[in-house]
Amino acid sequence: MLPPKAPRLPIETPRCYCGHHGCLERIASSDFLGRPIDQAIAAYTQDDGELEHLIDLLAMGLANAVNFTRISRLILASGWLQHAPFAAALSKRIEQYVLPQLAQRLAIEPWERPATQPAATAGCLVLAQLFCANWQSLLTVSPAAAAV
Repeated sequence: MLPPKAPRLPIETPRCYCGHHGCLERIASSDFLGRPIDQAIAAYTQDDGELEHLIDLLAMGLANAVNFTRISRLILASGWLQHAPFAAALSKRIEQYVLPQLAQRLAIEPWERPATQPAATAGCLVLAQLFCANWQSLLTVSPAAAAV
């Protein structure tokens, strides 16, 4: 039996490391924009059609995850969020794509703790509900639990 395919957007992107096209990982890349992404995001204005397209696709992917999982809190973790205009545009677009019933109760927040180990941080966020009681107020996961 073949493993299920990871969700992809119907857009032509450079081939992803997984071998497919349309993955969010490739959409959020300098290759997709055709210019250095960090510099583009730092200088973001709503007049930038390429970044508007990137925001639209990222928001669509994240909103689909929210719609599927029915979560009430979405924590975004990225250095890109230090640029307030970009962060505000992404949050607003996510809210527009989330189902109306979910958008009323969805809180979109930036991850404000320093990410010295991004993979571990991401793993903690994904597994928080399983390993941390009341994780909404304080996320503290032991290294042993994060490794499970």
